Amino acid sequence: CARAGAPRFDMLVQMAEVEARQEEYAETAAFVELVNALLSGFDRGPTLQAAAAATGHYTAFVLEHVLPHLWQRGYK
Repeated sequence: CARAGAPRFDMLVQMAEVEARQEEYAETAAFVELVNALLSGFDRGPTLQAAAAATGHYTAFVLEHVLPHLWQRGYK
C-alpha cells in the first residue's frame, strides 16, 4: 500500500511519463516479452491453464494498459 505523499514508481508511471517522453518503451517491451516467455514455457492443457491463472494479472495489465494505447503513443 502506498503511503500518502510518497511518489509512485510503478510501470504505469514509467510508461506514461518517462518512456512516453523519450518515445522509447524498452521497459514496457521487456515486460511484454517476459509475460510471453512465462506463458510460452508451459505445455498446452492443464499446465498452460495453471500458468495463465498464475500470470493473469500480468496479462491483464498488458491488455488494459499497454495494447489499448499502442497506436496513440509517439515512437522514435
